[in-house]
Amino acid sequence: MSKNVQIMINKPFWLTKSSLGFEQSRQFPQLDSKETVDICVVGGGLIGNFIAYWLSEMGISVVLLEKDLLASGSSGRNTGFILPGTVEHFNRSMTLHGKEKALAIWKFTERNFDQMLGIIKDESIDCDLQENGSLIVASSKQEDIELKESFVHLSASGIQVDLLTSSELEKKFKSDQFFGALKTKVGAGIQPVKLVNALSKILSSRNIKIYENSPVLDICEYESNSLQIVTEGGTVDCAMAILATNAYTSQVISGFDDLIFPFQGQAFVTEPFPSSIFDEVVYANYGFEYWRQLRDGRLMIGGFREKDGQKGEGFSTEVNSELIHGLYDYFYQLFPKVERVPISHAWSGTMGFSKDGLPIVGNTKMPHCFVCGGFTGHGLGFASAIGELTAQVMVNGKGDASELFHISRFDGG
Repeated sequence: MSKNVQIMINKPFWLTKSSLGFEQSRQFPQLDSKETVDICVVGGGLIGNFIAYWLSEMGISVVLLEKDLLASGSSGRNTGFILPGTVEHFNRSMTLHGKEKALAIWKFTERNFDQMLGIIKDESIDCDLQENGSLIVASSKQEDIELKESFVHLSASGIQVDLLTSSELEKKFKSDQFFGALKTKVGAGIQPVKLVNALSKILSSRNIKIYENSPVLDICEYESNSLQIVTEGGTVDCAMAILATNAYTSQVISGFDDLIFPFQGQAFVTEPFPSSIFDEVVYANYGFEYWRQLRDGRLMIGGFREKDGQKGEGFSTEVNSELIHGLYDYFYQLFPKVERVPISHAWSGTMGFSKDGLPIVGNTKMPHCFVCGGFTGHGLGFASAIGELTAQVMVNGKGDASELFHISRFDGG
C-alpha cells in the first residue's frame, strides 16, 4: 500500500454506523445521586458486562459504572476474535505453567467458547457471529515445529485439533508463505460492541442500573464491611466492588503497575472484497498478526504490537500510520495473489497484559475490592467464563477453576 493512500476514518470500525447501523452514543445516564447495592462493577466493557450478567443470575443487586461510553475502551477497539488457549502456543504454555495447568486453561477457554455462544443463541443476540473455527498458522519452520508439538500434547489429552500441512495451506490460501497450521473448531468472530449493547439491555431488563460518563474518582472504606465508590456526580455504597478495568486498573487503584500493564495494538478493516477468502479466524506469527473476513467481505487485520511501545507506554489510542501501512504491506506479502482493496477504517487500542500472560482474578489490598483483568489480548477468549468465575469468587469465596487465575499466585492476595 502506498503511503499516499489515505486512511479514510481514524476511528474503531465497531463503533461506527458502517458496522452498528448507527453511531455509538450514550445509552444510559450519568450517575448523579447515591446508590446502595450489593456489588458495584467498575468498567462497562465485555468483562464488566459479563460479570454483572452472572451476578444477576445469582440474584445479586448490581450497579455498573463506565467512565465513558459502553465498549468505548478495549472492547470496542479489538478485532472480535474468540480463540482457544492463551497468547502463547500450547507448547510454550506448558513450559510456562506446566502441562496440567496449561491443559486446564485450554479447557477453560473451550468452556468459555461454548458458554458464550450459548448465551448469544439463547438470548437471541445479534452480534454478527461467525462460527467457523480457528487456524493458528506457522510463519516459520520453528513455529511449525512448535505447533506440531502442541498438536501431539493436545490430541493426546483428548482435545480435538487437526494439523494442516504447508501444501494444504497453499491450496487453501493460494500462498506458499506458511509452513503448517493447527486447526480447531473453537474459534469465532463477533461484533463486540453489538454484544456489549445486547448484554447491557439484558442487564437493564433485570433492574441492573448502568451509568455511563461516570469515571471513578475514589474508592474508600465506608462504615463497617462496605465500600463507597465516588464519582463526580454521585456515589455507590456497596458491600463489594469489582474492577473490570483491565489495562487501566492501575489508574483506579494502587498496587497493579507491575501486574497489569498496557500495550498498544494496531488494526484496520478494508472495503469489502468481492469474494470469500478466509473462513476461519487466523492467528499467525506467534499471535503477533491476526486476521479474519467479515460477513460483508471486509478484511480485518490486527497486530504489530511488538513494534509499538514498551511496558507502560501503551495508553495512547492514536493510530500509527506507519505501522498500519506496514501491516497492510505485510499481509499482501503473504498473499500476493489477493486483490488489493483499500483500507476504510484504522484504529488502535490498549490491551492489558498480565505479568505471566494469564488473567488475574481476586481481591486487591483494599478489603472487599476485587479485580478481574490482564487478558493479554485474549479477552473474548475468557470473557463469559471468567465473568462467571469472578462472580463465584466474590459471592462464594471461590469458584470453579479459580486456582488457575487467582491473584494469590503473585503473593498479593
